[in-house]
Amino acid sequence: MYNIQDSDHILTKQIKKNHKRFQSDFKKNFAIQEKTLSTLLSGINHAKFNSLKETKVIWNIAGFVNIISYDLKVIGQDLILSESEWQKRYYARQGCLLIYEAINDIFDLLGKEFKTLVLQNLASDEIKNELIKLRRKLNTFKKEHFTNLQSIRNTAIAHRDNDSLKQIKTIVEINWSDTLQLVTTFDNILNHLGEILQSLMNNCLERLDKIE
Repeated sequence: MYNIQDSDHILTKQIKKNHKRFQSDFKKNFAIQEKTLSTLLSGINHAKFNSLKETKVIWNIAGFVNIISYDLKVIGQDLILSESEWQKRYYARQGCLLIYEAINDIFDLLGKEFKTLVLQNLASDEIKNELIKLRRKLNTFKKEHFTNLQSIRNTAIAHRDNDSLKQIKTIVEINWSDTLQLVTTFDNILNHLGEILQSLMNNCLERLDKIE
């Protein structure tokens, strides 16, 4: 009934063989995300309290990206360690929903306010070039996957089609290993954006140091 490919069987064997290592890696990643989230929360509150508009915009986007990345890693853990085919596709649907909603949100966050307050004042040519690359990656990802993500979202997770046959067909056609690759690819895009935002944060701190 389920869409199971040879790559799924190969991946299953690899996961069973390295199960403890996967669990350990996820635990370490979650600890890093928690620490980063705490730092970003402090930064956002500091920028808000001191009315630092540029800083607030940067740290707010960084916080948003960290939340999405953290959620993706939690879903990725459940997706990798799930044993039943239905469980795999449940977490796959959650991953697809999260990514679908995040794509346009990221474009919005990198829109007018970001360009006006941040790029004009804090971005070097190198950072601007990295942002161009990032937007290309995100646009390519959206072009390749958005229609399928939208179909899964509208039929089998955020909204559920009243026709149960359509729901089931959508669910069983989801491929587990392909979804894992999708989640990993999108998280890599988030990591790239995180690196850009870190560079902007550093420039912002240097600027504040000079003012002081």
